[in-house]
Amino acid sequence: PIIEAQACGCRVLTTAKAPMSEVGGEAAFYLADPNNAAAGAMEVEKILAQDAAVRAATVRAGIVNAARFSTERMIHDYLAIYREVLDA
Repeated sequence: PIIEAQACGCRVLTTAKAPMSEVGGEAAFYLADPNNAAAGAMEVEKILAQDAAVRAATVRAGIVNAARFSTERMIHDYLAIYREVLDA
């Protein structure tokens, strides 16, 4: 869901735990404590209050991050692993 949201131009708020932090990269916003509802609400308010330029930059960063997970790249990376294993 993180990658799909970023690919669609949505800003993402998720937990700061793996694998969410790995998938969201530097383009997502993170909750240090997902059980702290007040802190989560404050983070949502900060994200929604971004001015247009910051919002656009955040969206662009998310789209760039999502591109790391393209189908073409996945196929390329799997083939590289298979070749490496078969050549070993």
